[in-house]
Amino acid sequence: MPMTRSVKNAAVLMLAGGNADELPNQVKLAHCDIRDVLVSAEYPAYFDAGHDAYQYLNAKQIKQT
Repeated sequence: MPMTRSVKNAAVLMLAGGNADELPNQVKLAHCDIRDVLVSAEYPAYFDAGHDAYQYLNAKQIKQT
């Protein structure tokens, strides 16, 4: 079953979090790859955990150099 426009719009609005300034950023991200928006909206805790882990690894790698 194909993804409906309303599902995509809901994901974009959810990630903007009511912030009108953030909305254009989320729209741009959706135009690049809607999967990023859909995954972030559907699994926010998983996405945040992955993002935090990525930042930790980058900080650790920077300290090693």
